Amino acid sequence: MISNATNTTTSTRDQTAVPTILNAYAIRHPLTWQVNVYRVERLIQEPAATPQDMRGLLHEYARRVARQKFSGPFWTLDTQHVAAPVSCQLPTGDYQGYRITSLPVRTIDAQDPEQSDLVRDILKSATRDALKSDSELGDLIQDGLRFVEQPSARNLNGELHYCRRYEVRPMTVRVQGGEVRWVLQMVVDTVSIDAHPISRYYREGQVEQLADFILAKRKNRRTRAGGPTAIRALYLPDGGGYGQFGRLSDPERILTHANLDPSDQQHLVEEPHPCTLYRQGKQEEMPLPGESIHLVLDTQITGENHDDTILDVPVRNRVYRQLHAAIDGTAVYGVTLNLERDLVRIESAVVRPPALKLRGRELAAPRAVTFKSLQERNRTRANHVRRHGYLYSFADINPLLAVPRQYGRARGEQLAQQLQDILTEQNHNVRVAGPVPYESVDDIAAKLGEHDALIAVLPEGSRQAQHANDTHEQIKRKLSVTSQCIQKDRTRRVQGDTERQARNAGFNAQAVVSNLLVKHGWIPFLPAEPGHYNVRFGIDVGGVQNNKVMVCVGYGFAEALPAFRAEEIKVGREQAEPILDGPLYLGMVELLARMREWVAARGVVPNFNRLLIFRDGDSNGEAGVWQERDAFSRLHAEFLKQEWIDDQASWVLVEISKRAAGWRQLQLEDGRPVNPLVGTYSFPFEDPSHALVSTTGSPTLAQGTAQPLLVKMSAVAGAFDPREVVHDLIWEADLCFTKLDHGYALPYTLHVADAGALQLARTYSVSGFTL
Repeated sequence: MISNATNTTTSTRDQTAVPTILNAYAIRHPLTWQVNVYRVERLIQEPAATPQDMRGLLHEYARRVARQKFSGPFWTLDTQHVAAPVSCQLPTGDYQGYRITSLPVRTIDAQDPEQSDLVRDILKSATRDALKSDSELGDLIQDGLRFVEQPSARNLNGELHYCRRYEVRPMTVRVQGGEVRWVLQMVVDTVSIDAHPISRYYREGQVEQLADFILAKRKNRRTRAGGPTAIRALYLPDGGGYGQFGRLSDPERILTHANLDPSDQQHLVEEPHPCTLYRQGKQEEMPLPGESIHLVLDTQITGENHDDTILDVPVRNRVYRQLHAAIDGTAVYGVTLNLERDLVRIESAVVRPPALKLRGRELAAPRAVTFKSLQERNRTRANHVRRHGYLYSFADINPLLAVPRQYGRARGEQLAQQLQDILTEQNHNVRVAGPVPYESVDDIAAKLGEHDALIAVLPEGSRQAQHANDTHEQIKRKLSVTSQCIQKDRTRRVQGDTERQARNAGFNAQAVVSNLLVKHGWIPFLPAEPGHYNVRFGIDVGGVQNNKVMVCVGYGFAEALPAFRAEEIKVGREQAEPILDGPLYLGMVELLARMREWVAARGVVPNFNRLLIFRDGDSNGEAGVWQERDAFSRLHAEFLKQEWIDDQASWVLVEISKRAAGWRQLQLEDGRPVNPLVGTYSFPFEDPSHALVSTTGSPTLAQGTAQPLLVKMSAVAGAFDPREVVHDLIWEADLCFTKLDHGYALPYTLHVADAGALQLARTYSVSGFTL
């Protein structure tokens, strides 16, 4: 239940309205269409046709029976009814075991909420056709509802094609002034495609590199159904022509070939590779020549070159205008589609960040939230911690520095002194031992002795692809101490560094110290003001088979003195997502009970009345049988039974999408779009419990376009004010303990759960905070 109450602190002192736009153009006028409707009935007792089957059946019927050259769309209304443009006129008749009946013409009004699904389908069809025929965007390959640039010399960078991908999505949003309008959301991103065909790796005896691409794609990932991640590929017909996206049907075959001698690999260069493509309304597997197949690569493969895929706000805005030009004025089945000239404006606000407790002082909150005030606050916070040390250190730390033997003793001693100087400047009584040289991780293990923490320089450089058995992965798997790694080329050389290289190496050394101390449980600062919700849960799932559940609980936010605890919840099955409600309930009740005992032991009356549950992604289950939220309801009932909470308790489930369904939330500055201020949020949807929240943006985002969180709130028990929930989420994302002049994209408890799930996925032990 959403409360209608207004919180004075939340609505006035902590928040300021800001001019904000979305990556969408509003449609200017109301839309109405005339459509023909057809009923499709099965004549024999067999399972009913799927929507896709019905549409395919009507296309065949139009072509073979009605003798119409109709290539346009059919839109599914329900399990038996299909609509089509009035230009498609089919007679009543029987075909392929179905009776097709022509029904009266129907009027579709975009203003009618009950017809919104059909309106969305009509607009999708029209905008897809408009992009297909637009020459200004260049040669495009259709990929479902999206379009990707054809690989060409224009988008070639080294050995990769960075191809723009476009999608236009019809949506309804609440615009400035509160009116709900149809808009076209403009989605722009980049697809990385290997410039070399598969056959090239066979011809040169380098199939192991192909295998590395496949393994990197699958690393720590499986489908929700438990199967291996699909390996996407682009089929480019020999001799030119438009490509088509599909997937490798048997990537394991390539993994096997990688183990062959190079000469044996070369003998296989002419062998075809089975690929699954979408042909004539269905997926079809076919053998294709390796010379025509190019892998679609992920960022874990492209590495540092991923910077080339990042699009800054001015670049995106230019592309939005191109898409606008391609669609504006399009004929939509008898109606002209006219778009507003500018991106749609919405009502939004920015949350003031909290005052902070630092070691030896309190940092006041900015009086006004501006680019400069946020930048100054972040700099002051970072500089104070670097000069005066951490607010709390809950455990002594005794770190050892290990360097590869080829790194050199002089360079190792220089790094050890640099790290020691940072700790000394922060007034920490910590001594960095070493450097000790190593040739293997077993060498490090043998030299650790009494040391409870490790700083390791990796023999691999930052440009090398990550592998399941590289030094970093071995350290995390084999050593149980707190560890922090850095690639060798991220540190200073003994001589020859430029001023810029030396400065970057200094920043990297600072980051090494920060990450190591926080992982060991040290906290550099905390909010000096109370939040609305005292208890926060972060829940995430990871693992190659999605079978690792990590939770982090934070207690004491409403008392401005939070404490944290992170643990794994055992779910007892191969696939954890969605999380079974039984194990989830047991894990949460045990963790909260321990937290309650810890609080009570310190002479404080435990307060669990106001609790947020941050879930990474959707909280799902099996419809009609169980849902993850059943565990939260049981937990609430148990706490109520034990009288640990009262009947006025407010518990809220907060489902967070990092991709935000393609939305970008931008700020207007002198009439031009720029990244939003950190802490900007809006409620542009018809559901008042759904929000867009920018936890990244100005002034901390150095390049690219900020991607907001899509936040969906629902009551587990009691009423809640969505603005209070968003306020607490933003304040918690500010607890960036490892990058002191930044903030996290996720609230801290969910960030810890997210990072912890990744460690569990790699079978690392989770020690301290996993950051």
